[in-house]
Amino acid sequence: MKYTFYLKKTLSFFLFIPFLFFSCKKECKLSPAECHVYENSGSDCTKTKEKNAPVVASLKEIIHPISGSDPTLNMEELSAIGDYIGSAYFVGLGEATHGTREFFQMKDRLFRYLVQNHGFKVMGFEATWGGALYVNQYVLQGIGTAKKTVRKMKFWTWETEEVIALVEWMRAYNLAHPDEEPLQFYGFDMQSVDEEYFWIKDYLSDLDLDLFNSIDTLLKPYVSVADYQTYPSLSETRKNKFKADLVKAKKLFENKESNLVALSSQQEYDLIHQAFVIFIQNEDILDPKFGKGRDFYMARNSEWIRNYVQPRTKVALWAHNGHVTKGDFWAEGAELYEAHAGNYKVIGFSFSKGSFQAYQPKGVGLTTNNVVEEMDCQTVNALMADVGEDNYYIIFDELESTSAAYKYFHKKNPFFMLGSVFYPDSQNTFISLVNLPEHYDILIYFKESHFAKPY
Repeated sequence: MKYTFYLKKTLSFFLFIPFLFFSCKKECKLSPAECHVYENSGSDCTKTKEKNAPVVASLKEIIHPISGSDPTLNMEELSAIGDYIGSAYFVGLGEATHGTREFFQMKDRLFRYLVQNHGFKVMGFEATWGGALYVNQYVLQGIGTAKKTVRKMKFWTWETEEVIALVEWMRAYNLAHPDEEPLQFYGFDMQSVDEEYFWIKDYLSDLDLDLFNSIDTLLKPYVSVADYQTYPSLSETRKNKFKADLVKAKKLFENKESNLVALSSQQEYDLIHQAFVIFIQNEDILDPKFGKGRDFYMARNSEWIRNYVQPRTKVALWAHNGHVTKGDFWAEGAELYEAHAGNYKVIGFSFSKGSFQAYQPKGVGLTTNNVVEEMDCQTVNALMADVGEDNYYIIFDELESTSAAYKYFHKKNPFFMLGSVFYPDSQNTFISLVNLPEHYDILIYFKESHFAKPY
């Protein structure tokens, strides 16, 4: 059984598209929207720069320059981050796009630093819980390949060379440190139940086929409708029936706990029990009138990961800025901050120009042909470019309360970031007013973004 191999070691410890850069000013003769260039808002940028000059000057005194995002670079550059994180056991690692090479590489670099210097053992991903278990099999036991298992997570955002490099490093680390508690990889999302169904099936088919057959009649019909298009359109009667069936299936499983543990182990049982929990969470987020919300459950699943691996395990959480933030009450990060306070630290990301992978509407689809050439001069992103360093990070608690930078950041300012969809002709859509220190403890800045490389 595949879960047996997956748990064996744990139990002993507990579409590449070449990118064409268009510049409307120098090369591209099309409209700004067709060139995928960010259009300046028309603000008086000279006055803006003059106004922000004291902010830039005070920022220069406290920034921490870094030489780049390559995970193999000198770790000493990150020591101030390590000092700030201290003994925190959750660290949120954000990203200002879902497709930037520098963000992905830097999160890999941060995780390696946290593993080697602060005892972190788990990487949690904004990815399907069941799909990520295959990645963990590879990290722990070398089952499959990094590329094949990452595809099981079903998010195009992670099917990149940068994520593969992280996964392969985790596997290599475990091989090189056989006497340590191994590194592990988990997903905390619940937007799909396909793989969860197969984990349940594999476990029960070998241990209690009659129980599986009873549970299968309750789970399998739901799997066929469990998506954002189909499920919300169902009648309330059908949805209520599915809700009841999922709860009943979980209860049937729980009633056989002692027998199943005797035939396998408590840890194997607990793993599969979480698959039933994911089913119930999935139904809840697909029925938004009554559901608690995806981020609420991502926070709960992150806590489950920590408790499942080992109660004192330290976990890094890889997700978008908008999920790891502690400043939006609905976000995963806010949930974790409320529950764990100083034991949750969050690192956000920013950039000023460059390319990234994202979906475009109007039939374009997924493409690396997305460019922000110049940020609106009113944005934080533009101000950070004026500091004069290509790459650096800010620890907001290091800002002097009397400094211009402190006064600037501790109010809402225009900040550019996007998720998986990009509208080249409506780029102001991705600017929002944000009090950054309320959202992030640390902000990592790269002057130029390059698209993450699909494999």
